[in-house]
Formats: sequence, C-alpha cells, structure tokens
Amino acid sequence: MENFSEIFEVMIQDHGRNPRNFGELEGATHAAEGANPLTGDHFKIQFQVDDNRIIAAKFTGNASSLATTSASVMTN
Repeated sequence: MENFSEIFEVMIQDHGRNPRNFGELEGATHAAEGANPLTGDHFKIQFQVDDNRIIAAKFTGNASSLATTSASVMTN
C-alpha cells in the first residue's frame, strides 16, 4: 500500500495536469480575483450560490502547477 506522501504526490500531479473545474462559470453569483506578484500566479474564482450554499465553483488563471492543484482541489 502506498504511504501518504506517495498518494499526495500522485494527487498533486493529477490535479496539476488535469485541473478540475477550470473555466468560466456561467451564472456565477460571486467572484474573487487575486495575484501573487512574487510568483506571477493569478486566479479568478467564481461561485454560484443559492440559499447561502455554494452549488458550483470554477476558476481561471495562470499559475504554477502547485497553485493550480490547490485551486482544483478547492473547487472539486
């Protein structure tokens, strides 16, 4: 059985290569945008909220593999 660090590494690689929820969210009700000038990472995240619950989330932007993985996992 794989140990935690191996599983974590596989997950990072998978989300980095195949990010989930990447793209514009049609019908978004909320959005936020941010950038890290030190790394050049830049993201926009959009949410669709109904009755105080997030029902959909997507992100766009350009960033490192690790930052893209974070956004992918966060919106998954």
